Amino acid sequence: MRRVILMAIILAFALPAAQLAVAQGGPPPGGPRGQGRVLGPQSWFGVGRESARQRLGITREQQEQIEALWAQMDQARRENMQRLGALYMELGKAYDAFEVDDAQIRRIRRQILQTHKEGLERFSQSEDRLRSILTREQFGKLKTMMRDMWQRMPERRPRREGR
Repeated sequence: MRRVILMAIILAFALPAAQLAVAQGGPPPGGPRGQGRVLGPQSWFGVGRESARQRLGITREQQEQIEALWAQMDQARRENMQRLGALYMELGKAYDAFEVDDAQIRRIRRQILQTHKEGLERFSQSEDRLRSILTREQFGKLKTMMRDMWQRMPERRPRREGR
């Protein structure tokens, strides 16, 4: 039972994060998490900040606005993931009891759905904000840059034996 709950928690974290990351072109660029990463990432999708700015034809002000937006989204995503993790743990504990409280289960499931919904709404708002910062042409170039980076990702990951 614990294994199933653990898998549900992992999926709860991975799926929304993957959807958000793919849609936005990955997590906000910068160093690894938890290693003193400072705001103001050093690269965008594997391209240096200045080079990316020039390739996209954006101003420094636009670049700063985008980086601030990504930092906000990253923080919101982390908070969302923490809340989902706590809710899935609560759900797991509720299912661990022999006598299951159906009302409690429904309440937790509604909270999980609401948390996912709020995350998707924040993502939609961030996409709207990104479109208000960039021109149509710049937006297209940014999405192309993101897509190129995601297509290169498997090339950089070591393959596991047996897969």
